[in-house]
Amino acid sequence: MLPRLKSLLLEFQYPRPRAQRARYPPPLTHAVLPNLTSLNFRGDIEYLEDILSQIETPRLNQSHFSFFNQLVFDTPLLGHFIRRTESFMTIHRVRVQFFSPAIVVKLSGLEETVDNDRQALTLEISCKPLDWQLSALSQVLASFLSSLPTLDRLEIGVYHEDWQGKIDVIQWQEFLLQFTSVKDMTLEFEDSVRLIAPALQDLARETAIEVLPALKNIFLGIDGCQPSVSDKEAIEQFIATREIYSHPVTVHY
Repeated sequence: MLPRLKSLLLEFQYPRPRAQRARYPPPLTHAVLPNLTSLNFRGDIEYLEDILSQIETPRLNQSHFSFFNQLVFDTPLLGHFIRRTESFMTIHRVRVQFFSPAIVVKLSGLEETVDNDRQALTLEISCKPLDWQLSALSQVLASFLSSLPTLDRLEIGVYHEDWQGKIDVIQWQEFLLQFTSVKDMTLEFEDSVRLIAPALQDLARETAIEVLPALKNIFLGIDGCQPSVSDKEAIEQFIATREIYSHPVTVHY
């Protein structure tokens, strides 16, 4: 009934009680929104999945999806929606930002990369502990990340105020394992380097080329400062291991 609709915003203030999250089969008919270019949503991810399974948006080029926190993120329909949206299949860069109240993922194409204020797709998960953020993000990205053929840049920024609690390096390794096509990785600020360097160092020789297999460059964006001795040694050990398997990586300080 809204063929001229260009922008749609749907927000919920609170998550639904768990008892009300029952899933029902979607209707057989789909709603085609031929002129929709912007879709923004805030709420339970199951609700968004139900919506995405019922709409066709051939001209969509910008979306912001914000989710309430939950233990399990099962998102097959989100992945299917991204794969059938043409503008999302040319994603070139992903920027992951860990903040204290939430984690934000910004995915951009080549055109959006020039204009840093615009992203093709933004995902946000309201979650505070850093280890929970990593778990939630890994689950959501698993539904579609491997389907983005042009993704070659990864930027990670940790702005979390209380990340100092011990985080298993395996969580970072599982997170990085999904970025199979990334060639350039940037670690923004000292906290990002301090958290991820040990995870790279801890990779066994057998798995060193499985995590970030296409990686060519690591950029350390720490405002002109040098990384700590331990972090530098950790990254150099990772680079040395990659050299053994003829997968060279260059670090840029």
